[in-house]
Amino acid sequence: AERFMNMSNILGVCVTHMDTVTWTQQRFLQCLNDELGFDRAVFTGTTTQGPVLVDNILQCCQAPMDLSITSANFLEYFKINNNNMKILRSVNNEVAGFRIMKQIFDGYLPTQTERDQIDLVFEFQAWMTDQNRIPLHSWVIL
Repeated sequence: AERFMNMSNILGVCVTHMDTVTWTQQRFLQCLNDELGFDRAVFTGTTTQGPVLVDNILQCCQAPMDLSITSANFLEYFKINNNNMKILRSVNNEVAGFRIMKQIFDGYLPTQTERDQIDLVFEFQAWMTDQNRIPLHSWVIL
């Protein structure tokens, strides 16, 4: 939960079935604030109309927040254990292998005629797509 503390301002609470409980909205909001620090919530019941519900939700909304997960912030949000580190290492090795193959192809392509280059690009793309199904360590490079 600590990893998502910087996202706490975008979390919301929606209480459904308000028509079936005995406590009031004010009492719930007080408990919610005391326990979690939230000072607002959306309450609905079976008689709540759609447009009213949408309006209530929009009133609780704040400015949009960028939730992009990048290589720079990935580890802030996701815990990596030993097995996952093996997976990351394996994926990094696969990516490195694909980059090498692409570099080799990019160096070879200009040595061919324009007509052959077109065919080679399509063939290389098909071959690379097939390689996604075969672990890199099983490749044989001549």
